[in-house]
Amino acid sequence: MKKFKLYSLVVVLLFSCTTRDDFKVPEGAVASPFIITGIVESDDRTLKSRIGFDVEFLDGTIDSDSREWIFPEGSVDFIEGTNTSEKIIVKFLKEGELDVVLKSGGKETLEKLQILGKVEGTIKSEPTDPEATGFVFDVASKIFVIEAGTEVQFTEETTGELEKFAWKFPGQTPAFSSEKNPVITFNNIGEFKFNFRGTSALPFGDLKIPFFPQNGEETFFEYKVIPSSKPLEFKSLTENENAEIVISFSRALDPETLEGLGNFNVKVGGVEVPLESVMVSESSPQSVLLKPVTDIKNSQMATLSYEITTLSSTDGVNAVSESFMDKEVMLYDPNLIEKDISFEGGVLEWEIGTPGNNAADVVLGLVSPGNDSDSALSVSGFKQGNNFTVGLADALNVKEGQRLELSFDYKIPADFAGTTQVTFRLYEDGKFSDMFKAFNNVNCCGLKADGEWNTLTKELSNKISGDFRSGVYIQLISQDANPSSILIDNIAIRIIE
Repeated sequence: MKKFKLYSLVVVLLFSCTTRDDFKVPEGAVASPFIITGIVESDDRTLKSRIGFDVEFLDGTIDSDSREWIFPEGSVDFIEGTNTSEKIIVKFLKEGELDVVLKSGGKETLEKLQILGKVEGTIKSEPTDPEATGFVFDVASKIFVIEAGTEVQFTEETTGELEKFAWKFPGQTPAFSSEKNPVITFNNIGEFKFNFRGTSALPFGDLKIPFFPQNGEETFFEYKVIPSSKPLEFKSLTENENAEIVISFSRALDPETLEGLGNFNVKVGGVEVPLESVMVSESSPQSVLLKPVTDIKNSQMATLSYEITTLSSTDGVNAVSESFMDKEVMLYDPNLIEKDISFEGGVLEWEIGTPGNNAADVVLGLVSPGNDSDSALSVSGFKQGNNFTVGLADALNVKEGQRLELSFDYKIPADFAGTTQVTFRLYEDGKFSDMFKAFNNVNCCGLKADGEWNTLTKELSNKISGDFRSGVYIQLISQDANPSSILIDNIAIRIIE
């Protein structure tokens, strides 16, 4: 239960500093009724409260000596005051839309409220592997036992319109998640505690079920991770952002059993490269980090051979029985564009550029593209004489010495005429430049006008001379006399080296 008294107190203090004579209305008249409420307006500009909350209302009408508060029948209990008091506190009993009516001085006003239901519910969990063994999760009896290496999908099943979620699993992966329904991997054996908290900002509410937060206090639920009944298994071979090769296994590794550099062999382009270090990751103990002396370029192919002799997990189960030879390393290759990279978010951050562009009758929007995506960027209605820019500002960081590669999907009508140009550019926001660009002309230089989805990949820049924060800009110049449209999707800019 929470009372919103601070806001109302401020209002009362303001009134105490100003006499009613300062706001005197004509003799015999009463100003329009005015409701002051302790509810803070939410982000969507609505007034929300929750069943069981106490809320204060104040008649702020000037020069009124009588009033009546009217609520739908059975919707509130009066905690303080009556339906004729200047100030009242009520507890809400029903959820849904509710009108608070104030009749004051012979006039009437109302406030519309949205009353949310109680925050109630539970959470469930289930291993992602249907053949997982040794798993017990029972909310009622507070029993949670799990074998090391098990990946678990947690699901919250609540009412009350919770908006934010916080899961804490110290010692596991990840140790914290703000997702509504996270997947957690239990790598470390031993006894631990986890916590779940779901809240709403306005009105504030906590999930209240056994072992979850009560009155704002953190309450943790004990659980036990026991040794696995399965052998340690190899999972993946990747490169991370620190140019380390990451060898991932099914659960936490015992660093004392990790072999030395002599058990590892890395080849780049078929040529063996020297290694600098090998260790079990402290932040992700199910992974071995192997560092080559020189970084591997994205344009190269790398393989790893690993002779496994002593490696074991922390629960003492031996590693995979067979070593592996020449497994390909999945190199670190992120899309540098940080936002709206695939148009799946439903919010269009791209804009038609400066007023100097000739963009008359050109429409920018999102459409259902028919290419296994929910939406794509549509540039429609442009024709011969149009020369304009579509831009995504403040989109990525580029670094000195990088060479970059552009790729994007596109669909151009088969009857698209001329040598229409679609040119991608990178330059510091507000500073036009031809330094980093890729010209792509229809029926000339890479683009196909066939009414089908195609993908184009090409180098975007030579080595960059200095660091800068960049936007992504697409310049479109049409040579087609008829208005047409182009669809663009899945734009990516990656590092070649």
